[in-house]
Amino acid sequence: MKNKAISKLMLLGLAIPLLSGCGESPSSPTEKTTFNDPIAYEDPRTVDQDRPDRLHYAKADEEEIVIPDKVVLHYHNDDNQCYSRRFWIWNLNVDGLEYKPDEGSWTGTDMAITLDFSVMTEFADLDSFSFIIKFEGTWDKQSEDTVINYANYQHCISGTTMTLWTIPGEGSKIEIYATEEETKLPKITTAKFIDFNTIECTCTIDVDNEGNPIKYWAPKSWVLYAFDKSYQIQTDAGQKANKEYYAFKHGGPESNVFRIRFNYTARINVQYLIESVFEGYEDKPTRKIVVSYENLYENANFNKYYNYSGKDLGATYTPEQTTFKVWSPVSALVDLNLYTVGYPKALGADGNDDHSVYHMNYTGFGVWEVTIKGDLAGKYYTYSVTHSAGTVETIDPYAKACGLNGIRGYVYDNNAAKPDGWDNVPKVWDNAGSKDIKTPQELSIYEVHIRDLTMDKTWVSNSNSLRGTYTAFVEEGTSYTQNDNTVTTGFSHIKELGVKAVQLLPIFDNDNDERIGKRKFNWGYNPLNYNCVDGGYATDPINPTARIVEFKNLVQSFAKYDMRVIMDVVYNHVSSASASCFTKVMPKYYFRYNSDWSYADGSGCSNEVKSDAPMMRKYIVDSLCWWATEYKIKGFRFDLMALIDTLTLKEAKEALYAIDKDIVIYGEGWTSGGYHGRDEWINMPGYEN
Repeated sequence: MKNKAISKLMLLGLAIPLLSGCGESPSSPTEKTTFNDPIAYEDPRTVDQDRPDRLHYAKADEEEIVIPDKVVLHYHNDDNQCYSRRFWIWNLNVDGLEYKPDEGSWTGTDMAITLDFSVMTEFADLDSFSFIIKFEGTWDKQSEDTVINYANYQHCISGTTMTLWTIPGEGSKIEIYATEEETKLPKITTAKFIDFNTIECTCTIDVDNEGNPIKYWAPKSWVLYAFDKSYQIQTDAGQKANKEYYAFKHGGPESNVFRIRFNYTARINVQYLIESVFEGYEDKPTRKIVVSYENLYENANFNKYYNYSGKDLGATYTPEQTTFKVWSPVSALVDLNLYTVGYPKALGADGNDDHSVYHMNYTGFGVWEVTIKGDLAGKYYTYSVTHSAGTVETIDPYAKACGLNGIRGYVYDNNAAKPDGWDNVPKVWDNAGSKDIKTPQELSIYEVHIRDLTMDKTWVSNSNSLRGTYTAFVEEGTSYTQNDNTVTTGFSHIKELGVKAVQLLPIFDNDNDERIGKRKFNWGYNPLNYNCVDGGYATDPINPTARIVEFKNLVQSFAKYDMRVIMDVVYNHVSSASASCFTKVMPKYYFRYNSDWSYADGSGCSNEVKSDAPMMRKYIVDSLCWWATEYKIKGFRFDLMALIDTLTLKEAKEALYAIDKDIVIYGEGWTSGGYHGRDEWINMPGYEN
């Protein structure tokens, strides 16, 4: 079988890179006793735009899936608190709503809901929905966002009804099964690298009604597979035929907690999968679990070999070519997806999901890279990443522009995306000749929301500006008259106040529906894409360049009157940690967790960013510098500043002052419920400064 597999791989023209030993024959691994440089460089790929590795056309490539008329969703939890729980259900195109379980389905440990799409017509004909499990009336201790994509659960459909059984997983995850029996089968519950030579596995423990252990399960046998890029790029048929080639360790029987040891350093850009069999359940489906890497993130060797210091993450555009770079050291494969339309078909009839796919190459220090020849201006892109969480599609965390609702990144020429006169707005203001400020004490700040200023009936446009937009915000000459009394409104009113700065409530891309007619008030404290301008205040949210030009025009309009623009920045948390591009690109790296791997919540918003993680610290600093240079922002107000560690703030200050020593930085010196790791922060070198 092994020779046959090698032959097939060679015919496919696929190279099998060494996995620091584990890419060789499983029976004779290369032994290494010290930590060797794990960076197996591949040459960065340069390919023509019209020569993708594959094309994806929805109708041609996908098998037609059955969309159920009903979905029955079961949930079981041994904590006996299901009487207080609810389902929260939504879709990309449907607002979320809290639902009670079906009458009669409730017990302390179980509940169920029947989603009847003849009644819930807004969900009819959609190919997926999302849900969380939560307690009634609160977001505290909610589960992670869980997506039910019907294509993945066709085997769970009987007639026109899909039935799914769910139980809590590690932390706040939800596990999904086809039958109730499967939820109760013994399994390896966690499998994690605890160092670069050791995987630790923990198995099921059966408990009685009081929660006391009554049986500790252990596998009768197990197989560890190492699926690297050469495996991931094969077709489904190829993977099935060649799977055993990638099996390189076998074992069993084991104890409830056991370890798989390497005699060499494991490379982490490999998807390690364990299949196990348990006594008495040999005839049941093989239990599978993918090994995760989160325990390595603070290892000195991880920081030495897998952190990246370059300033070129994201898309680097020229008319001749665009280079894409993404940091994802734990991925076994990263693909670039290029779209011609900025939003999926689920958001509207003009949406489109057809795209070209290009395999990226691992180029060391955790970075995957590909260069596409040709002028890509106007194209949209995402990444598909394969790692311990499976294969997920995501927008680039470093995307500097995006399409409708922030789902896909956008490639554009930033030198061309600017209003007339933008180049005359200096990045650094000359205080000697400016009417801005000469000392910090002179700074007077007016906090304002883009939408609020022009939504009241007392604001009336003179030029048919769309209310609640960047354009309306800086329209001059507006006023309101009542009882023969006339007052200025909007931008003219702000000028009249004589303030030196406006502090804009968040205008980076928020998790909201940007479509005209669908917009709702949003404070902006639910971050989605930190480096993109929000489209909810644009006159044309479908055109990514329009929002950029309109926001630059806003900054320029204030600069004309020597008023600076300050951004309210919310780097302390995101709208949904489990659904964020950070988690999709790098599972469990960018956020703080409790000891049980549930999300820490110093923000009061169900998550908090781990600013002290080196690549999150770098991201925050890079993001601030992007706004200061590209949009000439003159100040930053931090939401819940105490959740950002002091070293990150020091680096941010130094980087921003290097751009403009006159930039102001301030924020809330508190959290919303305490923050995770305070003692560790206090003991960090430099914290006292």
